[in-house]
Amino acid sequence: MLKITPDPPIQLEETLLRVSDLLRCASAAAYETGD
Repeated sequence: MLKITPDPPIQLEETLLRVSDLLRCASAAAYETGD
């Protein structure tokens, strides 16, 4: 059985930053492709 433990705030913030960075890269790539 999988035990889920909450991440510490710092790790959560780091994850959010990484996700937003990936989204920014993806949207930039999509913009370049659509051009």
